[in-house]
Formats: sequence, C-alpha cells, structure tokens
Amino acid sequence: MFRPGSTMTGTVRLLAVMALPALAGCAGITAGPPPAHRLNVFPLFYSEKGEHSATSVVFPLMYANKRDETGVYTAVFPFFRYRRQEKATDWQLLGGLAGYYHAPEEGIRRLDLPLLGWEKRPYEHAFYCFPLVSMRSHRNDPESPDFGHFSLLGPMYTHYRSEDYRSVNMLLGAFSTYMGTDKGVKRYGLRLFPLFSYSKKWEPSGVTEGDFLFERKTNIAGPFLTIHEDNYGPGYRRVDFLWPIVRFTRGYPRSPNEREITFFILPLAGWSKHWTYDEITGELTHYTNDFYLVDPLFHYHKDTTKGVSIRIIGGLLYAYKSPSGDRDFRILINIIRVAKEGDKRIVNFWPIFGTEWDPVLNTRKTIVLGGMFYYRRDPDGSVTKRILWVIPLGRRSAQEVSP
Repeated sequence: MFRPGSTMTGTVRLLAVMALPALAGCAGITAGPPPAHRLNVFPLFYSEKGEHSATSVVFPLMYANKRDETGVYTAVFPFFRYRRQEKATDWQLLGGLAGYYHAPEEGIRRLDLPLLGWEKRPYEHAFYCFPLVSMRSHRNDPESPDFGHFSLLGPMYTHYRSEDYRSVNMLLGAFSTYMGTDKGVKRYGLRLFPLFSYSKKWEPSGVTEGDFLFERKTNIAGPFLTIHEDNYGPGYRRVDFLWPIVRFTRGYPRSPNEREITFFILPLAGWSKHWTYDEITGELTHYTNDFYLVDPLFHYHKDTTKGVSIRIIGGLLYAYKSPSGDRDFRILINIIRVAKEGDKRIVNFWPIFGTEWDPVLNTRKTIVLGGMFYYRRDPDGSVTKRILWVIPLGRRSAQEVSP
C-alpha cells in the first residue's frame, strides 16, 4: 500500500495531469468561430454544425447525415439511404435491392423492387418483371414518333411496334420478321433459321416519280444457296451455291463506274474480272483479271496498274511482269531467281551463287557459297572483297578500279 504523499502517488497525479490534454484531443470538443461547432469523439462519433449545413457520423459508418444548401443525405449502413437534391429524392434499401426515385421538375418517377420495376417519364412508361416480361411505351411526344416494346422471357420473344414499323423476334433470333419504314427506307424481312431468310429494302430514287432503288437478299439452308440483288447504279447480282464451292457474280458492286464478273467452282476452277471506268469520259481506267485451276496448282492474276503474275503449285514456280517491263522469275519460292528491276539485274542459285548488278551505276554484289566469298562494287568505284563475310581480301581505291 502506498501512503498519501508518497513518491508513487505523486507520479500518478503527474500522469493524470499530462493525460488531460490528450483526452481533450481525443474527445475533440471544440467551439470554432461562430456559427460553426464541432464534436469529435474518435472513433465513435463526429458532428459539425454551421449556419447552413450540418453533418453527423456514427462510426464505423453505421449512421451518417449531412445537410447543406444543395440537399440532404442520410444513410444507415447498409440498410437504408435517402438523398434529396434539387427537389429530386432518391431512396434505397439494402444497398440498392429496392429503391424509389422521384424528380418532379423532370417528370420522372421510378420504383425498383426485387425482380420488379416501374418507371414513368414524360410521354413514356415502362414496367418489368424479371425475367418474365418487360414493357415500354412512348406516346404523344411532339418531337419523336410513338412506339411500344414488349418482351417475354427476355430474348425468347420480343415485339416492337411504331406507327410505320413493326418487328417480331422469337427463340433467340431463330424466327424473326419485320416490316415498315425505318429512317425513310421501307424494309421487309423474314427469317426461319437455318432453313430460310429473305430481306428487302427500297426507297425512292429521286430521279423520276415511281422509280425505286432496291436491295434484295435471299438465303436457303445457310450456305446452300444465297442470292444478292440490287439496282444501285446499273444493278448487281451475286449467287453463291454451297459457297465457297460455286459463286457467280455480275454487275456493279460499288458504283456505276465499276463492273464485276466472277465464276468459281472450287477447288476445280475460278475466274473473275473487275473493271473501273472514268466518271467523266467513261473510258476504261483499270481492271483486274484472275483465273485459277485446281487452286493452288495454277493461279493467273493480271492488274493493269501492277502487272501480271503466275503461280504454280502455290508459288513453287512464280513469274511476274510489271507494266514498266520489270520481270521476276522464281523456282522453289526463292532458291532460283532471275529478275530485272529497272536497270538492276538479279541472278540467284541459292546458296551456291548470287549476284546483283546495275550496268548504269556500274555496281555489283556477288555472294558465293552462302558467304564463303563476298564481292561488292559501289557507285563511287570502291571495291570490297571478303571471305566468310568478315575476313578482308584487300581493298582498292576508286582510282585503281577500271571503269
């Protein structure tokens, strides 16, 4: 036992005096400049009050309340939340499991419940019962057309209807149909997957009264037969039968200044040709021509701007000629090559021998046995000789080299 006035009793008194400021700091009881008042009992409670605002928090985040000029916010975590801002109120229960929103100035009212929902907007109403049914309607809006949307079991059945357009989609798109006018274009379509599909769209051409531009597509049993037709420009037609086995195309696929014809019977034979005409004079400006036989056994390609090429057995034998007269002939892809590129000549029998020279620039590069011997003559007349690419055999200056 310690007697009064003992050394230990004095120490306890000293510690108590020293602890008072610390306790006051933890309590955080302060009176700031009027009209702000704060109370902080960390970590249990915090409160602050001003002339136009007030905040209260009960830790650890079980309760929070804030009020200022913009609105009010109250939450009892995680059970309840209320917020009011600019005359709009928002209620939520259990972290958003249920909620209610009302904005009278915008004319919006929304109720969300587990698996149920209801919404009202200007000119629009919506309701859903997940996953059974959902509905949305839009009526009497002077700036947009009326429409109605209905779905049953999500994508199992959807129905859309407006004044000029209607569509039905069933069984994840296995059956669908639509008809009406969409963005000024009349459309009609029917799909019975995978047996049949048909679509057509047409619109006034603007050239003469009663003249229409149209595009029509037909599909039977997937890739078994497809037909595409339109009359844009002078018209276009493409027929695929068991594509890519048989294809026939004729017409103008992109504009009145282009024409295309294709005919494929894979893998036996195929031929295609594409023409481009000048928009003003109507003269032929460019065309391509392709023909192959038992592809990749033989393939012929001609392009009026790039030249003519022939590939045999997928490129084991290759020949090319450009419109300017350049030539390139290769065997076994690039093992044997004889080519002309402008003034330059190329001869390769790789890896035995390879050389390139330009008689106009008086240059040459030669490689023997894949680099066993290397020879090079540059446009300035200097000559380089090496063994195994790195061992020099000597150099001669440009004055010592004969022209």
